[in-house]
Amino acid sequence: MIIWVKEVADRVTVKKVRAFVNNDAIIEPFVDMEAVGPEDCIIVSKTDNAIPSSFFVNAVIVYEDVFEAVTKNILEEVAYNYDYYYLKNALSASQNENIDTIITGSSYGIFGIDCKQLPSAVNLSLISQDMFYSIKGIYKACTLNKNIRNIVLCCSYYFFYSDLSKTQNPGELQRISKVYHPLYGDMHNCKLLPPKKNILFSSNIFDIDGIVDLYAKGKYEKSYFGNEYSRRDYATRIWEDKSKDWSELNEIEREQAGIRRAALHNKNNRWKAAFNENKQLFHELSCFCMSRDIELLVVVVPATKYYRTALCKEFREDFFEVLNEADGIVGLLDLFEEPSFSDGDFNDMDHLSESGAEKLTSAIAELLQLPVYSRP
Repeated sequence: MIIWVKEVADRVTVKKVRAFVNNDAIIEPFVDMEAVGPEDCIIVSKTDNAIPSSFFVNAVIVYEDVFEAVTKNILEEVAYNYDYYYLKNALSASQNENIDTIITGSSYGIFGIDCKQLPSAVNLSLISQDMFYSIKGIYKACTLNKNIRNIVLCCSYYFFYSDLSKTQNPGELQRISKVYHPLYGDMHNCKLLPPKKNILFSSNIFDIDGIVDLYAKGKYEKSYFGNEYSRRDYATRIWEDKSKDWSELNEIEREQAGIRRAALHNKNNRWKAAFNENKQLFHELSCFCMSRDIELLVVVVPATKYYRTALCKEFREDFFEVLNEADGIVGLLDLFEEPSFSDGDFNDMDHLSESGAEKLTSAIAELLQLPVYSRP
């Protein structure tokens, strides 16, 4: 099949069309209908006044209509699978030889770190990411990049009791369907994985996958949070008036929200099998880092007093049990009760705001002696 392009200067050209069709497609400038075969197609512009009405046959594609449809489709795809494209591009960025630090963990890592300050680091953290999938990302990054010298694991005390694949929440299981299984091909302990919804168009002409990857890469370069997706948008609003921000809540509302949030995490202490598996995974990670001369730093991120006082005390004891029994060398930065983080440094009960992320990032950079980009 040949794709014929009826060119309109500065509007539709062979060069423009070539940018979003399949690599093996044959593209030629349109001359006349006699050259067009039965399997060929013609791309035209709706602004071309030189096209007679009889020209519009089944083989004709209107450039503007296709561009609009593909653009809308890609925007929907990236919005629906935002975390997948973020992590896919973060893993790709981790291959850069200038990257020597991998940051990972759960939502505490994505909220708490501002990688724009750390030019030599890549953040593989994601919301609800557990130990198993955090390590998957670490191993993949280290396999592709031999220059990794620091691993920073951002978490809270209950982290070793988490297993995303055993959650009873269908929405959370979808994270495996949409993110981890496509990237790693691993369902972990999940027995029945809900299907991933297919949004992207299919085409034997247009390189839909290539276009969406290019668009998603551009969004990744702006970091996880930005003008379209802010920390405020992702706040865990388990207080009564969802229209309020954390900063607008009174003392009683904050206390109630902290108790509710901690209660959700306190339920995890029944998952002893997950704890034992994660304990072994962490031991293996510490040994891996030691064998590769990689510094492993565990960061317990700050939390508000409203959350801290309600969190199960056993989590802390079990957390240190895991760290103490690992054979490798493990560094620890425990900021859980760090007084220099005020209520204004939080987005909700246990996630940092932009100011909090700047503080935490600076603390990690100073400890690891990482280069820091100074904002203008």
